Amino acid sequence: MKIMRSLVFLLVIYVLFCNNTDAEAASKAKEAKIAYAKYLQSVCPLDENIFWLIDINKDKTPELITAWNEGYSSITIHCVYTFKNGKIKRLVNTIKKSSVIGYGEGDISYNSHTKTIAIYDGGTSNNNSFYAITRNGKLKKVGEIGYHWYDDNSTVRKPFLNGKWISKKKYNSTLKTFKKLTYHKNTYKNRTKYLAKVKSKKVKLFNVNGKENMVSMKIKSVKRTNQGIILTGTGKCPVDVVRTKKQREQLEKGKIKALGKTWIVKKSYEEGTDTTSYYLYSSQSAKKWSYVLTPTLYILKHPYLDLMDTNNDTVYRSVGKIKVCVKESEYCELMEESAHETFCHTKKWKGKWVPLELNRGYVKKWIWE
Repeated sequence: MKIMRSLVFLLVIYVLFCNNTDAEAASKAKEAKIAYAKYLQSVCPLDENIFWLIDINKDKTPELITAWNEGYSSITIHCVYTFKNGKIKRLVNTIKKSSVIGYGEGDISYNSHTKTIAIYDGGTSNNNSFYAITRNGKLKKVGEIGYHWYDDNSTVRKPFLNGKWISKKKYNSTLKTFKKLTYHKNTYKNRTKYLAKVKSKKVKLFNVNGKENMVSMKIKSVKRTNQGIILTGTGKCPVDVVRTKKQREQLEKGKIKALGKTWIVKKSYEEGTDTTSYYLYSSQSAKKWSYVLTPTLYILKHPYLDLMDTNNDTVYRSVGKIKVCVKESEYCELMEESAHETFCHTKKWKGKWVPLELNRGYVKKWIWE
């Protein structure tokens, strides 16, 4: 009887232990998915616009594999991530020369028995490399399969496995042990479905009052959020001297306040262009004008009269560090590009002043100067 009670007691302890272990594993997997979702939401998908989720080593914590899909079935593997000690850990970055994955193109397959993934290397050799996670948590290449030239004249190809020639039957049967994985586009819908629903804090944008029609911005960073693509950087706005009816009346009377002082205005009509310009002098006795107000010819929505200096450059005022938002689907006919293509697929905006037409805090048009 005592033995029976002891066995029952041990069984209960075992069940409780197993349940507790499973609960901890499920909690860690959930935590990993939330971290992956936050990461994928934050990146501009220059290199990571698709992803796979797979528990490679079956430790109940899934790994995240990211890639860049250029379309036309052209896929380039970018990174492999795992989740450890409450943080995302990058196992592989194919951009680096030291990467264990030299090149990955196209399909990824998984063998649950050997706990390995097969990544198609591309080329005419139909080569697939096998990778596994070691006990110390590193990704290691553990084999490869493909076709190599069998003769010195490069006329006959034969299948090989881990450096040894094999039959075609063996080649096919080996690949059949791997199941092809389906990738998912890095979209809010897919992140929510396959990873976790992540709420992003609404970003406080510049120009929410709608006073500015445009800003020229030196963009420092681009970040994807549920709100849209957030552009962060330093901004400057064109000085709008004639914003109100009172200012227009002052201009016609020959005096106007701008840039912290009162200017003498002399009007000039140009028959060739049928335009009227207003030249600003520091005083009645000044022989040379300091600024000119001329009808704007700018493509984007500028002030009606553009304030320009003696070098024929538009005069701006700094608005400091700002953030503006542009919807990924926003299309700029001037550039013949969507916002996603302009700000996420390339970094041609880096280090340049980019003129942006605004509707409150949102970008509607842009050009390159």
